[in-house]
Amino acid sequence: MSVSALPTELVRDICSHLQLRDWCAFRITCKAVYIKSLEAFADQFFKSIGFILTRNSLCQLEELAAHDIFRKRVQELWITPSLFEGYYEMDLDSFRDATGSYKSKRSAHMIKTKYIAYQGLVAEHLSIVESDSLNNVLKKCVALFDNLTIIRLQHSTDEFFWGQSVNNNFRCIGWRAARRQLGFDPFALRARKPIHNVLKTRAKDHAVAFSALLEAVASSKRRIKKLDTCNDEHCALPPSEVTLKQTSQSLLSSLRQLEFLHLCTSICEIQPDDSMFRSLVDLLIMVAPSLKVLTFSQWDLNGALSPQYFDDLSQRINFTSIKELNLYWIEITFDTLKAFLHTARPTLRALSLESVNLRGALPPTDNHIGHQRDLRDCQEMIEESNCAWQQVLNFLGDEYSLRSICLKNLGYRGYRLDMHDNLSKLSGSLEPNFRSLHSFNAEKAGVSFKEWIFQLRPGPPRGTRGRIATLPGEDYSARWTTPAPL
Repeated sequence: MSVSALPTELVRDICSHLQLRDWCAFRITCKAVYIKSLEAFADQFFKSIGFILTRNSLCQLEELAAHDIFRKRVQELWITPSLFEGYYEMDLDSFRDATGSYKSKRSAHMIKTKYIAYQGLVAEHLSIVESDSLNNVLKKCVALFDNLTIIRLQHSTDEFFWGQSVNNNFRCIGWRAARRQLGFDPFALRARKPIHNVLKTRAKDHAVAFSALLEAVASSKRRIKKLDTCNDEHCALPPSEVTLKQTSQSLLSSLRQLEFLHLCTSICEIQPDDSMFRSLVDLLIMVAPSLKVLTFSQWDLNGALSPQYFDDLSQRINFTSIKELNLYWIEITFDTLKAFLHTARPTLRALSLESVNLRGALPPTDNHIGHQRDLRDCQEMIEESNCAWQQVLNFLGDEYSLRSICLKNLGYRGYRLDMHDNLSKLSGSLEPNFRSLHSFNAEKAGVSFKEWIFQLRPGPPRGTRGRIATLPGEDYSARWTTPAPL
């Protein structure tokens, strides 16, 4: 019997065992097989669609959205906002290093050809970022994706991107065309020297993509269940670059069923106008009642963000369904943390605190001259920080019955501290707890959550006690320059 004569169900079953390349080859053997396998092919490869910001990619996205079968399968849409890791200002020598051409025997002419192709794609990408092209295309396409419920932004070095490249379900529109045009992978540049303004460039790309996605969702009235603004690297969203024209109410109509939110903001310098930052915070407050999972970060590398913002948020947030909460790069007081977690108590089962800096209830009244502590005051500071974090641990143990918790890179007034964990081998963590990372997993643990957390003891870090770049907030009292006593 000819394959083309097989029932559609059997053809679908055969295809389910094929890799993408084999499936594509099988589908073009004849028209009958192509037709019978079309819907199965769409089910398998068009649920999750990603794209890069090039003209070719946007054109393909429009074609996909116009296809009656493919567009109905799209449930997840994600953007990789930056090309070339944001390295848009490379000179020829930097480009040669970043592509590894200095190690090869390629001719100078071939390297120059690739460099010209790189410059052309950069210009094309930036023209999209700086115009309304992305907004227009996304509004048209999102309106046609009837079953879209997930939108996300993915940094090009993210494990999601590279991990899916060997998976049957991987679809990144425009990537192959860019690779053919360039002669190398557009995500494979590895600059060995610092590139001027690269962080600001990435931030601009990120903000433009985020704004366009939300505008398209609001205008199409899609009901979104998952919104992911970045990845585990917390690449962050700069409010100063976000340009949302939709009102809070129009956004809420599309996000009122949101269950998963990953929102990371980034403040690089003091902003004369904080209205957009407050709008993003208000967005979080609006969707909080429906959230089941929240990852939130206030990335503030230069100390430009006042802790008052999180204090205000903690008083207004209202969780009713939250199960998992992840806080990253947050500066808090004990009272602020209690207020933020208050409404989460009935439902919260998983908590992660990473790069969280605890500060006193009030900042010291002295500024730069009246209270410079030296080594003679180290023990006082150690006792103060230990007492502050012990209060947090006791609160969590008394008030919550968590199934999992992760504590990583915790600090007090900008200085890192460690936890002493005598039950680390019974905590159920995948890897042994150590120094600045401590986790508990009730599914695998040999002790209860309360028993584990009550025996944790904050203490000074091993080695030199000093300010590190993994904690937010300014040090209000000290400049430690020598190791603290253990």
